[in-house]
Order: sequence, then C-alpha cells, then structure tokens
Amino acid sequence: MIDNLKMIFEELRDEYFFYSYGIDGIFTYLSPSITNVLGYSTDEFMTHYSKYLSKIPINEEAIERKKMSIQGVKQPSHELEILHKDGTIRNLAVREIPVLDKEGKVIYIEGIAHDITKYKKTEELLKKESYLNRAIAHLNNKILYSLSIEDISYFILEYSQKLTDSPFGYVGYIDSETGYMIAPTLTRDIWDICKVQDKNVVFKQFRGLWGWVLNNRQSILINNPSEDSRTNGVPDGHIPIKRFISVPSIINGKLVGQIALANSNRDYTLYDLKVLEQISEIYAIALNRKKSEDAAYESKKLESLRKLARGIAHDFRNIISIIMGNIEYIKYFLSEESDIYQCSEAILCSSRQARDLTMQLSQFAKQAEIQYMPLNISAIISGSIKLIESMLPKTIQLKYNIYSNGNEDKVMGDISQIYQIITNLVINAQHAMTKKGGILEIGVKKIENEGLAYVNIEISDNGVGIEKKNLEKIFEPYFTTKKNQEEKGLGLTIVHSIVTQMKGHINVKSELYKGTIFNVYLPIIK
Repeated sequence: MIDNLKMIFEELRDEYFFYSYGIDGIFTYLSPSITNVLGYSTDEFMTHYSKYLSKIPINEEAIERKKMSIQGVKQPSHELEILHKDGTIRNLAVREIPVLDKEGKVIYIEGIAHDITKYKKTEELLKKESYLNRAIAHLNNKILYSLSIEDISYFILEYSQKLTDSPFGYVGYIDSETGYMIAPTLTRDIWDICKVQDKNVVFKQFRGLWGWVLNNRQSILINNPSEDSRTNGVPDGHIPIKRFISVPSIINGKLVGQIALANSNRDYTLYDLKVLEQISEIYAIALNRKKSEDAAYESKKLESLRKLARGIAHDFRNIISIIMGNIEYIKYFLSEESDIYQCSEAILCSSRQARDLTMQLSQFAKQAEIQYMPLNISAIISGSIKLIESMLPKTIQLKYNIYSNGNEDKVMGDISQIYQIITNLVINAQHAMTKKGGILEIGVKKIENEGLAYVNIEISDNGVGIEKKNLEKIFEPYFTTKKNQEEKGLGLTIVHSIVTQMKGHINVKSELYKGTIFNVYLPIIK
C-alpha cells in the first residue's frame, strides 16, 4: 500500500513530496520530488526535520505536533514554514502518521508535504483586497462628512499608514494660489519626534525624493534610499529614512497633493504602490470637491455681502453729502482763525474718510458686473492723473512716471476695476500720510520675468509704513493697522481680489516711518 502511494506522489513532483523520519527526528526517506518543491537534493535534506524551519510561532507549533507524533499521538494536518534552497520562504501543509511495531511502539513517522505557497499568497491577496475595499469604503464615508481639508488629509494618512505598515509619513495638498505644498498632517504624530530646526508645514521648494515625485508627477518606491541618486539626504535632526514610498495626487491633469510614507518594517512592494495610488485618487477627488464647495460657499457669501454693501453705500452716500454740504456752508461764515472753523475742518476731514469708505463699498458691490476687454493701462492712468490730484490734500505732492507704449502692451481687464485698483491704493497711501503729508508716486512700466510680460503699476508713499508682522494681513477684509481700529475698510481686499481675477499678482514692501510700496503686476496679452 505504502509503495503504491509513493508511486502516486512521485507523479506529483511540483507540489508534493513524501517523507519519513525516525524517533530521533532524522529523515529516513525523502521522495525525489523534494527537489522540485524545495530545491534540495535528497542527500542535502536528509537531516533533522527542524534544520530548515524558520523561527516563527507556526513552526514552534509544528515541532510540538511532531513530538506528539513520535510519542504515538496522531496529529491533524497542520502548516509550517520552511526555507527553500534559493532563500525564499515556502508554506507546506503536512499530514503525518506514526508507524507502530507489533508491541505498539512508534518506530518512525510517515508524512505527506504539500507546497501551498501560491495558495497562501492568493488567499492573503484576497484578504488584502477585501480589507482594502472595506478600508476605501470607510475612507470615502469619512471624507464625505469631513469639515476641512486638514481632516481629509489626516484620514488619508491614517489609512495609508495602516495599509502599508508605515510608522511615518505625511499627506499634503498643493495650494492653488501659491503652488506651495502644505502638509498639515506633519503636526499630528511626527512633530515631536523630528528634531529639525525651524519646522514648517509649508514647502515652497520641492527637493529630494518627495520633491522628485511632485516635480515629475510620478510615483516612487525605494527600499534603499541612501543608494538612490535622486535623494539629497535628510537635514540634521530628521528621522532616518530606511524605506520610502510616495505617490502624487492628480485630477484632470492637475497636481493637487501627495502621499509620502517611510520606514515600514518590511520592504515596500508593488502592491503597496497600487494601494497608495488608489487612495491618492480618492484624495484628489476629495480635494477637488472640497475646493469647489468652498468656492461656491464663498461666492454665495460674497454676493450676499455685495447686496448689503450696495444698500449701505447708497444710503450712506446721501447722508455724507448732506453733512459735507452743510459744513462747507457753515465755514463760509467763519473766520479761519476761529475754533469753530477748525472743528468744521476736522468734521470735513472725517467726512472725506467716510466718503472714501462709501466709495470702496460701491466699488466692492459692482465687482459682479465686470466686462473684460483689452486695456491700455498707461493711457488709463495718464487720463486719471487730474482725478487723483483732486483726491489729495495740499500736503501731499503727486509724482508720476508712466511709460508710453502706444497701443501695445494691453492687459485683459475691466476698466472700472482698474480705476478701483488705483483709487484704493491712492486712498491707502493718502491715509498713511494724513498727519505729516508727503510724496505719493505712481509709476507704470513694462517688465519681463521668465518669458512672461507684465505691466507693472507701482504706487509708493513716504508715510508711516507698516509693521513687518502685519504685512501678510493687510489684504484681509477690514484689517487695519490704525489705532483704535478706526478707518477699517475693504480697499486692499478689493485690490487683491481684482488682481487675482486678472491672473496677476500684487506685493507690498514697507518699513516703519519710511513708507510703503505696492507693486501690481498684470499679464500682457499677446
């Protein structure tokens, strides 16, 4: 019977081999098919059954079962993990029976070994796929009800780490206005561990391996980063990177974010890369939807604000006109040396500021009615000089240098919006020089940068200046640098909004007690 079984198993050369071993644990027989299954010759493998077993719990259990078999206790089928001659791990399912002599004593053990490695891998893959599908469904549900991009980024990182066994990593998004990569998730777990000085969650330049992913819009998987030519190492105090995997998030051809993970306790695999690429698609969709929702909400909120502004500006303009008219009438009957005359001047000064605020509100309310067309900025500003001079008190001197460009170098814009830009920046400069007066300069010129041409409008004053800590806030609605929060308005917010709509940009330089320079750059159309 045994011989017949051996003949059958000899035919199953790729997956099965037959064996027997004595009560000392040394193999006494191995079918030749062991070479097909494990790579060893029968002579090489004719040793103690434990020699090629890896040190894992499942093998410890298998050894205990073999000991029980040697004692004559029949054991059920069980699995073990064994080292193939080529260094890889193979999973075997074994079934053994003790062979007894006439007196009932065990004389040896016979067994059948079945290589189930590919079945185990298939089973593990199916389990992974099942877990991945559940995780993605759960992630989609989480993101659906998330309140912020920061929370979405955190959920993406959490699931990415779990599915790839990664202790470290970050998820970040690309800021649509600046092009910078912002990684809010860095502050959650890794912040206290990383000892890099001057840590920041905003990355203006893309460097090293993570930067390569963003610059090339390609995924990367490296299990030996120190040997990769694309790495530039890590800064002092940074966590050592032993393994690295990262994917970009792209939607409609636009780069919107990144997932980057490091230091799994095993090598990253192509399956890990596939998992991250699936998650990165979810992240891209979530970012796109969230930004669209935010834009729609802001648009609705802004339109409501414009309606309110239109009503306030209309009523307030009538009130201010009455005040200013009556004060001018009173002044006609007063001596310039009298105290009442000086009080009237103060009232007029405040009324002009109120009029300026009303003008800003009107301009803000009209932004929804824009009509873009090619505009000659030099001609528009040159034609506005008389109007600008009329806005300024005698204590402020106006200087201007506007290049003449004929009918060339046009920008695409709305003429009323150009007036809004100039008017608001002039009013801002005027307020900065209210107490001591000064010089207001307006310049217009053409510049070129990285192959792109712009019309540069520069408006400068030598007034009180702006503190460095406030420079980043001056374009926020109703932000003011003035004491007691007086004279708050929308002027610079309106300017920033218009310039952005025209696909231009604006920057400001200022120094306390020396003055401020605003530079507006509007792209020239071909």
